[in-house]
Amino acid sequence: MSWHATAALLALAWRTDRRLVLLSTALSAAYLIQSFQPVIVSGLVDFGLAKNLGGALLLGCAALACWGGNWLLVVVGVGSQNVLHVRIVEAVNLRLLAALTLLRHQNDADENRIAHLRTRLAEGGEQIGDAWSATIRMLNSFIFPIGVVASASTLNRWSPLLGLACVPAFVVASGQARCAVQTDRVAGGHGWLVLDMLRTYAHAPSSRQSVAMQYSDSLTEQFTTRTRRWAAARRRGDLRIAAMGIGAQLVYICAAVAVVALSLSESSGADRNAGAVVGVSLAALVLYGSVFGLQQALVEFLSISHRINDLEEFECLCRRSERHILLGAPGDIVFEEVSVRFTNGHEGLRQVSFTIGHGEKVAVVGRNGAGKSTLIDTIVGILAPSAGRITVGDPEVPSQMDTTCTGVFQTPLRLALSLRTEIAAGRGNRMDEVTSEEALHALAPFEHRIGVDGPADLARDLGATDLSGGQWQLIASARPRVDDRAWLVVLDEPSSALDPLHEDQLFARDFGDLPSSTTRIMVSHSFAAGIRADRIIHLDEGRVVATGTHEELMAGDPEYARDVLKRKAAYSSDDTGLPPR
Repeated sequence: MSWHATAALLALAWRTDRRLVLLSTALSAAYLIQSFQPVIVSGLVDFGLAKNLGGALLLGCAALACWGGNWLLVVVGVGSQNVLHVRIVEAVNLRLLAALTLLRHQNDADENRIAHLRTRLAEGGEQIGDAWSATIRMLNSFIFPIGVVASASTLNRWSPLLGLACVPAFVVASGQARCAVQTDRVAGGHGWLVLDMLRTYAHAPSSRQSVAMQYSDSLTEQFTTRTRRWAAARRRGDLRIAAMGIGAQLVYICAAVAVVALSLSESSGADRNAGAVVGVSLAALVLYGSVFGLQQALVEFLSISHRINDLEEFECLCRRSERHILLGAPGDIVFEEVSVRFTNGHEGLRQVSFTIGHGEKVAVVGRNGAGKSTLIDTIVGILAPSAGRITVGDPEVPSQMDTTCTGVFQTPLRLALSLRTEIAAGRGNRMDEVTSEEALHALAPFEHRIGVDGPADLARDLGATDLSGGQWQLIASARPRVDDRAWLVVLDEPSSALDPLHEDQLFARDFGDLPSSTTRIMVSHSFAAGIRADRIIHLDEGRVVATGTHEELMAGDPEYARDVLKRKAAYSSDDTGLPPR
């Protein structure tokens, strides 16, 4: 309604029931304060003061309602404040979990999925503000109209009926408030501190290096561990909470229909007055708001469920499950009858068994769809095998993935930072320790292909630079070379966007320029990748077709030999990979 129409209705109501105007004014003040709460919160260290300001006003409105004989607003006021609290805490915690998990595991998870979730994180940075907006809509749709309707003189006799109609919503709000308390504990007292980090990460790309250094150590570990437990508990209760919320909305609709009918009945009688007119008008608003609220509730419940599923999927990408992988100190990698079956029934791996010795250089080759990437995903813990067991290293000495494995994937993770930071990201939380000289050495011999002539060029911001896919692959391939902790380097099609010359140079560097104690596994559709490897594993349709040295496969694997000879026919036979003149 416009301000003019509102003023006219309030003027009419003043002559009928002055309590109506007092309640309307108080609730409007509460609405206004709630609208400005985001501004207040942004300058505070914790939730307390801003939350209590809005809560005090709502409770004041409830007290005023009691003085007016309408205890309905006591229920609605307290319940709405709980809903406000849980919505904001929930949005904050979900986004924080995504950001912190991303920072912690950016180096050892599936980079395709990380890049996708990083985009979602940036797009979802405004979701916290959306929680405030949803709360404002709730206040506008429920508290203000119902309070005014309940205060109208012609409807005072029906106030207990409306109060009972709000009981289901109060029960839902109380349950959500308990979840809010638990999510506050999840944040470990650092919620707003980390929220600043989230804002910086999502909206200030140039600051992400210091952000990663400052926040993604012990705080990340504490936060992700607690939130994982909370998310699992919340998932189990989603159906019950959704049913209660939808039920409460349906009760609201029924109550609003009853109010409209009663108001029309009262206003059609001989004693109709301004209060009845106000009651009919605002009851219609309640009905509209209730129907709209039901739709919003369904959308929000589905949205929350999808966000939790995304985060759980992301967590699965970033950690190993002790159920199917034994992870330990440097040692052999052992596959024992490992099979991977996808949900559509397709088998990515079929009873695969092999052992990769510590420090061995292995090339996994095969046609498209042979199961090469599936094999790598099971090694690093992205996929869980349907059968069999995988042992990575010495299980007698427990280890963590971020100190075990590093790698490069087909689609490089693009952080849009400086070139030095893009390379230094390979060292994870210790990226600030990487000097420009180290980054330049890691990029060699491809620095000129990126347009780098010296250490000073490493400070160039890549956010506004249009690099080709091959150039990004060269940058990504330098990241494992600055990681001084990982003993397993996985390269999944690192040369798919490179020309033959640079592909061969990449193979020579990554197979020959790392410490002998580093186990290297390179996946490639190019059979020639195995020339520089200690051993080759040839996959086809999820099975190991052949394994051995380059010479052994040239003699005993016709498909491998045919592909290598075809490459030699297309290019020069020397190691440059250049086409013949």
